[in-house]
Amino acid sequence: MFNKDSLNIKQFRGQGFMTVSKFSSDGELLFIADKDSKYITQISTTNNEIIGTYNGHNGVIWSLDITTDKKYMVSCSGDMTFIIWNVLTGEIINRINECGIPKYISINNDLIAIVCDPISKRLKSYISIYSLSDLLNNKSDVKYKLEEENNIRATTVKWLNEEILLLTYDDGTIKKVDYKLNKILNEAKIHDLSIKFVFIDNKKENILTSSLDHTAKLISINTFEIKKIFKSTVPINCAVLTPDDNYVLLGGGIEAMMVAKTSDNDLTTKIFDVSSEKLLKQISNHFGPLRYLDFNPNKSSFVTASQDGIAKIHYFSPIINIKSERSLFGLAIEKDDLTLNNEIIKIEEAIKSNENQKKIVNNEKKKEIIDKNYPIGHPLYKKPNKNTTEYKINSKIEVESKKNSCIKVSNLPSDIDIKDLWDIFEYCGRIEEYGIRIKQFANDTVAFVNYSNYESAQNAIEKIDRYKIGYSIIKVEMTYNK
Repeated sequence: MFNKDSLNIKQFRGQGFMTVSKFSSDGELLFIADKDSKYITQISTTNNEIIGTYNGHNGVIWSLDITTDKKYMVSCSGDMTFIIWNVLTGEIINRINECGIPKYISINNDLIAIVCDPISKRLKSYISIYSLSDLLNNKSDVKYKLEEENNIRATTVKWLNEEILLLTYDDGTIKKVDYKLNKILNEAKIHDLSIKFVFIDNKKENILTSSLDHTAKLISINTFEIKKIFKSTVPINCAVLTPDDNYVLLGGGIEAMMVAKTSDNDLTTKIFDVSSEKLLKQISNHFGPLRYLDFNPNKSSFVTASQDGIAKIHYFSPIINIKSERSLFGLAIEKDDLTLNNEIIKIEEAIKSNENQKKIVNNEKKKEIIDKNYPIGHPLYKKPNKNTTEYKINSKIEVESKKNSCIKVSNLPSDIDIKDLWDIFEYCGRIEEYGIRIKQFANDTVAFVNYSNYESAQNAIEKIDRYKIGYSIIKVEMTYNK
């Protein structure tokens, strides 16, 4: 049966909550990024070794994509840039500045599409389209730019072919757009709330969407007809199909700032059968909302990345691999296949014997491992996962900067609120809990934003100072007023 014991889990810990975890097209490489480290880590999925890191961004890395030949990678960041990387060497080939926050990237041969968020609700989101070959030759001209005509924001973008884009929005709408003509070919509202992720099946017949309305939906790529609905009790941030399109994996959870309003926060990874829409399994593998999920194209593993700051690669054990295709998640094998069944029993016994040997661990050593991995008060304290190996992304000890990390924002519109400011300044780095205060003076509206480190505060000054919000040109400066 498919359970924790049938998975060999490898764990990687970041410096902040995970934002992306994506396999290369052949599944041999995994690229992960978190909110605070500002770099991308490349991992080999064959031996779980960290191959190297890509350093160059000055803000949160929100999205990345890799060309099918694994030569180039494109990443976008809260520093309002996207970078073209040489995957093999880690060299920055080109860096492009955007007027908004690049949030989502999709590559199709020589074309790159990037969804950009405005840094203020009073501005519009847009999609930039570039030629990869132009960017490789140090050219930065945008080929096409699609600007939204209303206040809804684009959330994801996918290429359907060389001319048509699939776009999703924060109001639950999905569109097919001919980008050269800037013409909407098809449009439908399929969710009640924002669509956070979209996945296209291998046959390019169906689309799987993930939404904050607690559902993932399988829809026709041609007509947008809803074929299947997979339900959760919490917002869904990511849902993918397995390579055979027979199963759906999904996950999400309630954000930390909202979790106090409810005691029901389901953080499990759920596995559904596509044909019956039946929930088959739930895996308790994180203690924070799931942010990203990807299934290895070679069918050997899947990865989960969470707001708890951990990415986990779940490798299927040999017992899973020798079962039939439909037995990937523990469905019954053919009854008349006694030979295969006997082989499975032998392998199970060997695995069990090996696990019994592993359980003979010195108590002091076990206590040391528990104290190191799970602090007191943690849900897994004194309950370590014996199949989990942890790798730290950065071997260097990171020392939190003691420099001041508070900024003062003046000349703000009088009707500005904390959520508006949070949306704008969060892109530059992590804001401390209750880290924004607004004060109204006779001639000015001023806000104080407390970041977790000096670098984020400095990034906000460089990127947002003198920016226009409404009719006001704001001023951003360092301050010691906490």
